[in-house]
Amino acid sequence: LGFKTHPPKLTTAPQWKGVQGTDSKEEIIGKLGPPLSATLSAADSEILNYTSSNQYWPDQVYIDSSKNKSHLVRERLLHTAPGELKSYIDKYGSAEAVLFSNDSLPALGFRLYVFPRSGLAISADPKQGLVFEVWYFPPTTLEKFQIDYSAYLTDWTEPKTF
Repeated sequence: LGFKTHPPKLTTAPQWKGVQGTDSKEEIIGKLGPPLSATLSAADSEILNYTSSNQYWPDQVYIDSSKNKSHLVRERLLHTAPGELKSYIDKYGSAEAVLFSNDSLPALGFRLYVFPRSGLAISADPKQGLVFEVWYFPPTTLEKFQIDYSAYLTDWTEPKTF
């Protein structure tokens, strides 16, 4: 007889520095302090920029302007170890989808491993498993994730080369 084990089901969505996927702008500032700067995204979200491990590449909290609630956090990770992606897959199970994030570095070939029911997506190099960034959002379905975050995704199928 054989059996297959599955990662444990999470009871709450992962958080970034205590920020949940539905915190108000005021709650976020109360937890993290004032942002370094704020900008407006193409999808009409206010982006609060916070210090990351790279002074030129901030962590970002996206605020839905109509609801004054956060709906996406992008934590920028640098200097992760090869194989780091596997630790997320071990913890959350197989990604429900592997998409392409709409970042400024498409030639690097990063993929977005989406765990929508857990409220997590991991942008990583599929060959070495290096993690580029982690997205935190309210748990959802894959279909709703693709609709809600379509402005941050792209549909190209192969990395661009020079």
